[in-house]
Amino acid sequence: MWKFTLGLLTVVSLTAGVSCTLEPWERKISDGLGNVNLDTSTANADAQDYFIFGLKLVISFWHDLAEESFRKAQQLDPAFAMAYWGEALCKKWFLWNSDFPDDANAILRRMDENNPTMNAHETMYIDAIRALFKNATDENIRQRDQDFSTKMASLVEAYPGDHVAAAYYSISLLEVNKLDEARDVLTSLLKADPNHPAGLHFALHAFDFHQEGVAEKGLAAADRYPTIVSQASHGDHMPAHIYIRLGMWKEAVKVERVALKAGDDFTNERKNGSDSYDKWNRYHSLEYLQYYLLQQARFKEAAQLLERMRKVVQAKPDDLFFRQTWYRMAARQYLESRNYDVGPVIFDPPSYVPLESDMFWSSFTEAGYLQSRAMQAMQLKFANATQLTNDALTRIDALISATEPKASWDYVTKAVKILKLQLQAAREISGGKSPEALKLMQEATGIQDTMVLLPSSPTLLFIPTYEFYGDIMHEYGNEPATALYVQSQAMYPNRAATVLGLARSYRKEKKASQAQDQYRKLHEEIWVDSDTEFGARSEVKEEAMASSDEMLIWIILGASLGGLFLLIVIVVLAAYCANKSKSKSENQQLSTLQRQRDQVYTVEGHANPAYTN
Repeated sequence: MWKFTLGLLTVVSLTAGVSCTLEPWERKISDGLGNVNLDTSTANADAQDYFIFGLKLVISFWHDLAEESFRKAQQLDPAFAMAYWGEALCKKWFLWNSDFPDDANAILRRMDENNPTMNAHETMYIDAIRALFKNATDENIRQRDQDFSTKMASLVEAYPGDHVAAAYYSISLLEVNKLDEARDVLTSLLKADPNHPAGLHFALHAFDFHQEGVAEKGLAAADRYPTIVSQASHGDHMPAHIYIRLGMWKEAVKVERVALKAGDDFTNERKNGSDSYDKWNRYHSLEYLQYYLLQQARFKEAAQLLERMRKVVQAKPDDLFFRQTWYRMAARQYLESRNYDVGPVIFDPPSYVPLESDMFWSSFTEAGYLQSRAMQAMQLKFANATQLTNDALTRIDALISATEPKASWDYVTKAVKILKLQLQAAREISGGKSPEALKLMQEATGIQDTMVLLPSSPTLLFIPTYEFYGDIMHEYGNEPATALYVQSQAMYPNRAATVLGLARSYRKEKKASQAQDQYRKLHEEIWVDSDTEFGARSEVKEEAMASSDEMLIWIILGASLGGLFLLIVIVVLAAYCANKSKSKSENQQLSTLQRQRDQVYTVEGHANPAYTN
């Protein structure tokens, strides 16, 4: 009797304050996240509903709300193994270079304490998630990723109709850089279910690469995904990953505005406007939107987003994610406008603080911030420019030393080395030593050519290596910079600075037609909604309009010459016709005379006596 009563009290305490069914606002979100099916062994239908809701959320990388939903499922059925699996899954941030194994293992221990029930299918899911977090250290994360992928492969083989398993197998393959295999799995999944939200989402990551012809293959998923998933900030954001790769800035701005608004609206309505809630998605969108606006030369609007980020990091100075996002946004605000005469960027406050963590590519982030701050100081001849530059290079060396021994960090180590070389080149230019700067950039491109882009590599960079090299070559080199800009353009289409550099390089080579094409691309496509008050905009407008005026002159001249030619043809034809008519008339007269003469010679078959001797 006591045992029964204690069990009843336990269930009551677990379910207190928990709705047995999805609340209307939860149902609305769930309905807007697509259809996902995964049968489980729970006998509690409401727990299953919350599990599916959580699964939809974690598929959309909405980790905060997904955890809440999985915990509600656990409260409704404490022995529901897959509800713990889902919560633990939230502690692996796929493709974001982060996981939280201590938290995940604590969740799995809590599951074990509740004597979970699971069938063979579910057991394979649990085995896979255990492998992902077993004996976890920062050093063995890649091995754990591989172990998880191996387990998921077995699960897919055993249950080929499980689309959730197929989706997570594909993302596990992306984690271990087996891109072709991942794309094959996703292609098969989307052939079986073209609207599967996980298949569409993960396909966008699978094709988020700048190699020629790759991103184009993700366009279909980019167009379809928003029609399936409309209630998740990250879902709204994801098509932009493909648009970025193709330089489709207008489309990227459109979807990112929707994503940012969706995240902010939910937070304001359900979470009292907390800065921290779902921050990884909301400020991810904020950062990306700033980048697109900078490409469109909408510097004032981009600066407003930067100021929002500044206020957040000032309010929460110890939050690593906020500080990293601030560092990257501040750096790009300067780097993307440094050649356009739009005024300095205020880097402080908040004051610079070194980042002592490897989360979210922190060494790359910090190096980019230090580089841009020092470059602006040199460009504007600040009194502390030398000190800032020397300190930045010293710190960047330390960051390289920290990441270089880690084999899995090869990409980020090379990226930081390139940032260092760019800063050194800028210092040489500032000191009037352009030949040395060109040598440094040649070294940087040598490193760039050995880099292998990974699915977890950052989509947004600072200044592309070939573009930076092109700027220096164009201004100070003895060779044309065109090939460097073309190389950069191939990797990062329609980057405004690359297009402008290419236009200027063509103009310097006196290739007027090619230069005009690039100026028109900026004026009529990329900068069509730009700010108007900066020097480069005036240059682009004048060159683009000049080319248009020249084209108009040629059109008018061509039309005039064509009209003159037509007039000549008409006159010649008229003269010809008149002459032909006259000739015909004369011929008719001669013919008449001839007939009259014949009549004189012949009268009814006899010779006319008047004409005989």
